Amino acid sequence: RRSTHAAGSSAECAIGDENRSVKMPLGLPEATETNPATITALILEPAVQDMISAIADGNTSAFAVFYEQWFDRGVDLVSMLTRRDESFCLDVVQDAMVRAIKSLRPRLGIATRQDLDRWMTRVLHTTALDHLRRESRRKTRELRATSGLARANSPAPAPRGSVLPPGPTMQLLSLTSTDQSMAPTASLELDERINWIRQRLEEIDSLDRQLVVSHYGHARTVASAAASADMTPGAATGRMTRLINKLRTAAKEIFHDES
Repeated sequence: RRSTHAAGSSAECAIGDENRSVKMPLGLPEATETNPATITALILEPAVQDMISAIADGNTSAFAVFYEQWFDRGVDLVSMLTRRDESFCLDVVQDAMVRAIKSLRPRLGIATRQDLDRWMTRVLHTTALDHLRRESRRKTRELRATSGLARANSPAPAPRGSVLPPGPTMQLLSLTSTDQSMAPTASLELDERINWIRQRLEEIDSLDRQLVVSHYGHARTVASAAASADMTPGAATGRMTRLINKLRTAAKEIFHDES
């Protein structure tokens, strides 16, 4: 089922018949659908940078290889994070793939397979949280409608004056929650957590905030985020790790998360 879900047809179109080669641009090797080892080699260093450039140029064959590598893996990851059924996970991963093809650009600084893995994992995390939040809003509206209180269409948006993009807020929501299902049972609980994280981000040291926004909000690598803050990658990693641990401890006390 996974291979034929929604965009699966586009992957088949790009890859073609069983023994037909996929022509890759920019000097990448050819791959056949029946040769997984060759396909895997396409996203190993240093070809990953060429593949990203090809995707950015609109090459459907390059995206087909990326799709085949990440779709089933993404479904498994979303299932582990959300504990939801396959239909929900398929929808999340399909949405994440659409986001990926629109966002994968050389300027992101993704240089290795490990960088690409981390970037795509963040895309899947954020997409899953977005789906959970939309579902939570829908259930809240339905509950209000059945009780005769259907007066609000959605929770209030983030304050206009907020200087933080939604990316770091949603990523830190995942990183600071000790509830591994990441599936809040009520819209109020999720909104409280998001608002709490926004407030904490407004209060932290400006340098820490710069690192968080750069790494989690703009999907830049740790090295790139560190360079923008004029520090070493190790120092940047240490600062962000301490911040996340501090937020996780505080969240556990406030929201009574189970360890």
